[in-house]
Amino acid sequence: VHIGQQIGKVGATGAALGSHLHFEIRMFEPYLENAVNPEIFLRLIEKDKSGMFAGKIIGPDGKFVVNNPITIQPIIDGNIDSIENVRFISSYSVNMPKRICCGENFVLGNIPVGHYRVTTYIDGDFYEKQIKIYPDSITYIIIGS
Repeated sequence: VHIGQQIGKVGATGAALGSHLHFEIRMFEPYLENAVNPEIFLRLIEKDKSGMFAGKIIGPDGKFVVNNPITIQPIIDGNIDSIENVRFISSYSVNMPKRICCGENFVLGNIPVGHYRVTTYIDGDFYEKQIKIYPDSITYIIIGS
């Protein structure tokens, strides 16, 4: 792929319910089991002002927790923003291919540099971590067992 080269079009073909662009990256070989989350490879929108957040949620059995909601809240002047700039993501689904880029089961890109509170529940237990997003970097955490 070259800079500026068209790699897809928005459309509603096949079993699509509406217009969208399906984008995936397959590493090494063109098989589904080699698909990885493309967000890790996408350029940050604001260079030097944003970063990426990735990690894994591990259950008591030592396995990835799937489809698990995660809340990311900015901490501004020591206060948690629980209204305006909150981000919500989920860990990967059970059908995600086994090969993953950096051992993660969730990724969120283009987060403004700063401090954040990350929360989730695993089997009814509440987990909370504070992280710092650095410019042009991936902040990686492990939540759970």
